[in-house]
Amino acid sequence: MCNFAMMNRLLSLSTLFFMTTSLYSQGVLISPLNSRAVVEKNIPDVISLGITDTLSLPFFEDFSQNKNGQPNDALWVDRDVWVSNSFTNAPVNAYVAVFDHLTPQGKPYGTINQGSSIHADSLTSQPIDLSSYNESDDIILSYFWGAGGLGDAPEIEDSLKLYFKNDTGAWIQRWAVGGSNANQSMTFASERINDGTFFHGAFQFMFVNYTKETGNLNHFFVDYISVAENRLKDTTYKGFKDIGAVNSSGSLLSEYSQMPYSHFLLSPGSNMKGDHCVRIRSLHDNQVVQTRFGVNYYNQYGTKVAFVPDATNAKNINADSFAQFCFPTPELDTLSGDNPFLRVEYVINPLGGTEYPVDNNAQSNNNLFSYTQQFNPWYAYDDGSAEGGIGLDYTNLPTNHKGQFAVKFNTKKPDSIKGVAIYFNRSKEDVSFRSFKLKLWDELSAVGLPDNSDKVLYSQEVFKPAYTDSINGFAYIMFDSAIALPIGDFYIGWEQSQKFLLNVGYDNNYRFESQERFNPNVFFNLLNSWKKGFNIFGTPMMRPIIGQDKDFYFGTESLALSKVQLYPNPASTTITFKNLPEKSSIHILSVDGRVLKQSNSSTIDIRNLNKGMYFAQIYHESNLKIVRFIKY
Repeated sequence: MCNFAMMNRLLSLSTLFFMTTSLYSQGVLISPLNSRAVVEKNIPDVISLGITDTLSLPFFEDFSQNKNGQPNDALWVDRDVWVSNSFTNAPVNAYVAVFDHLTPQGKPYGTINQGSSIHADSLTSQPIDLSSYNESDDIILSYFWGAGGLGDAPEIEDSLKLYFKNDTGAWIQRWAVGGSNANQSMTFASERINDGTFFHGAFQFMFVNYTKETGNLNHFFVDYISVAENRLKDTTYKGFKDIGAVNSSGSLLSEYSQMPYSHFLLSPGSNMKGDHCVRIRSLHDNQVVQTRFGVNYYNQYGTKVAFVPDATNAKNINADSFAQFCFPTPELDTLSGDNPFLRVEYVINPLGGTEYPVDNNAQSNNNLFSYTQQFNPWYAYDDGSAEGGIGLDYTNLPTNHKGQFAVKFNTKKPDSIKGVAIYFNRSKEDVSFRSFKLKLWDELSAVGLPDNSDKVLYSQEVFKPAYTDSINGFAYIMFDSAIALPIGDFYIGWEQSQKFLLNVGYDNNYRFESQERFNPNVFFNLLNSWKKGFNIFGTPMMRPIIGQDKDFYFGTESLALSKVQLYPNPASTTITFKNLPEKSSIHILSVDGRVLKQSNSSTIDIRNLNKGMYFAQIYHESNLKIVRFIKY
């Protein structure tokens, strides 16, 4: 069923799996789906929740300035779709609406069931007043749609549909496209509003996907939506007068997307890329447009610390093409604080020929694009968004059989590791009841040889994957004490003793050394020897948390949580959080990552907890603090 609740969808996105070996051999799985019967379910007849205003023509949305993963509530009623910039490999411009089988909180709609299908995500416009129009006004709704991309291609039973709301409140289907088990690049489509029953004061349109109940799979995309009059010529695509940003080259770091700042400072030059780039797209059908490029740099306090004016850089952009412009990477060793960040704001200035969004009442500027380079107390290869899930393929192996998976990291100086952040992807099957062993290795046995030379530094039983609705979808599994790390290579991963797909998040945008080649940092072991995943090009979303044995804090927008204190510690009856910001939430976790309590209160009763060690995870906006405490 469609979910029209007004809720936040936090960064807990995941999706497809990959088949990196044959279906009939062991290895690493990123998964096919089984065949299934389709069970039809009705969409709702009326949408009222979330209506805030009645709009007038023209209507335009390209999602280009999205900052929180949600549709703009000035234009849209519901919050079901995820607005993302990581799924399409040939986008119209920055950000698209992604349709899957996840609620705004990143949870599947109900129980995962590969044998049935439902109407899942919807994208419903605010009411539009068409009462003064008629068929002769040639009102056209146009849009681009796509499927699969870097995510999962919808299957034949899946579909994306478009509905119009008539003057009786009924939703009338006007367009639909089915899945094909293949990726579909962003494709122009249009639908004329020519039925008299649609010309009323509260017209709405709605996109909705019909999909298997498999969580974050079967992806459709919609972008660049426009409704305007006098558009009879736009029933076929002949380009738009627009040049907009698409994305950037991402991290300014040479090896990681994020790393501890103190480690970076040991050798800033070798830890940085030489340049960074912004990518744009021209939608023109025949016009070459001279375009200028600039960039602004802001620290975590919002202060502009450097800039390159657009007047100094120009490039001719061909019609109907992609292009990029690169800048030298600025010095990053002058930032302040333990976990600073630098926001990079790219400025694109086409000299003419960009009238379409402006003329059609665009509420955002697709000539700006930002990327934030974060320094946090972990090493990360991934960009924080999962296009897939990854796990061990037990094909032809006994059900009760040991399997291991590992990712290699390299610490730049001696330090300590005190936990691991893992993104658990929700799709295909529910493994929330499965247990596994989190492992830390100083060294793995040589690839292809018996694994009896492994050097395990630490292992910890985890009784189930910690699916989370908070921050960015990562679960933070903390060790009972920090483990010393020497400089050099180490490995984090897991061991399982039964046949299931753990389904750790998979970032399909990552490429080792920015090259189209396999990721040499990923290893798996199903037959008592380690192998490399030669068909794994992306990266599993696992991050070693680095630092001494003390409170763990990171944040990207405010320092509100840095002042929070837990007392008493140890405690026997209640714990209290001093200086807790408003609208904070607290999760109490066991040492194996299970969430035992959730609260929004500054005081929590812990009398029903057993004696031992626990972790309090404190969330506020885009910030997290983890505090260890003892129950006695």
